[in-house]
Formats: sequence, C-alpha cells, structure tokens
Amino acid sequence: MIVQHNCGNTNAKAMRPFYDSLTQPQVIAVQEPAYNRMTKSTYCPKPYELAYEALPETRVCFMIRRDIGAAQWKRRQYGSNVAALKLTTLSGKITIVNVYNPRDGGPRLHEWDRIAEALQEAEGETLLLGDFNAHHQVWGGQGVVCEQNAEHLLIEAERRGLTLLTPQGEPTWKRGQQKSTIDLSFATYTLTGRVEYCGPEEKWAWRCNSSSRR
Repeated sequence: MIVQHNCGNTNAKAMRPFYDSLTQPQVIAVQEPAYNRMTKSTYCPKPYELAYEALPETRVCFMIRRDIGAAQWKRRQYGSNVAALKLTTLSGKITIVNVYNPRDGGPRLHEWDRIAEALQEAEGETLLLGDFNAHHQVWGGQGVVCEQNAEHLLIEAERRGLTLLTPQGEPTWKRGQQKSTIDLSFATYTLTGRVEYCGPEEKWAWRCNSSSRR
C-alpha cells in the first residue's frame, strides 16, 4: 500500500497521532511537510525511515517502512518540489514521482521541467502522484473549468503511457463548502493493472488531503 498525504505544513504535534496510526503502508508520499527549525527535519513515525531533503523550502518527502531494506530504495531530489523514490521489489523496479506544484496559472505546470526530468530517469513501472493544483474535467468532473496547464499535464501523461488512477469527480480536498480534485495519481499500464483501490480516505481527512493506493 502507498499513501499519498498532503498535510499542508501541519504534520507537527497535532498530526502525530495520525502519522503514528500508520503502520501498514509500505510508502507514505507527503506533500507540504512541516519543517521543524529545532530538529531541522520533519516528523516521521517510528516504523518508517524518512527520505527528505531537510530544508525549509522542501515541499515533498517520503517515509519508507523500515522492513524495506535501505538497499532496496533510493531517493533523488529534483528541486524543492519534486522527488523520486526508486524501489526494488519482488515484482521488479518501481519509481514513485512525488510532486507539489505551486499554482501559477501558466500554460504548463510550474514544476513541469523537474517532473519531466524525473519521469525521464524513472526505472521500471512509474507512479506519478502529488498535489498538482490544476483543474480539469477529466479528473474534476463536469462543471470544472479546464485550465491550460491541466490540459498540458493530461497530454504529457498520456504521451508517456501514464493512466489517470484518480476517480473522476471525487474530491481530494475539502474545506467547509469548498472542494476540488487536485491531488492526482497516474501510473504506467502494468502498474495500473495491479491497483486494487485508489481514492480518498475520509477517516484520514483532517485539514489535509489523503488518499491511498493498494
């Protein structure tokens, strides 16, 4: 199981019970982790090893369960908002590309160049996930205004053989009456066939965006 979790800089004391409750996922892909200036890092529950470029501006990190040996994974950072985790599994290699894309309204995603580089260097099957801050009817559902950078993401993902896993129209972010689908997951064909479930986990949603893939 892989959990994607956008914690909006809140994985400090208030979020620790949530993080400590996670023991089953092999990998937790986090967007917007809180940087602790005292420890110069971010919080990570004990069953997990933190893979993180520990800087205040870093917006993505991974937590890898400790029973996955250090020789089985490797992280590479592509700037402060994109990171890739390469895993060696019994079924072969998998690369998880973790993205936080700041919203800017341009014709392409703000972080597209870093995303493209990470995808180019991916090994084995690929899972592209994160907070893309881009709206499109394909994932947001009818009535959603299609943004130019979202259309570009869709075209480039399809060109690379990546299939959207996120259910259409299922909100991944909520606050009061506001909701949107901006936390997305894409996967290569073979990996798509292995996915049992992809979608939000309501019980985990507390001032954060959480979804899981099995």
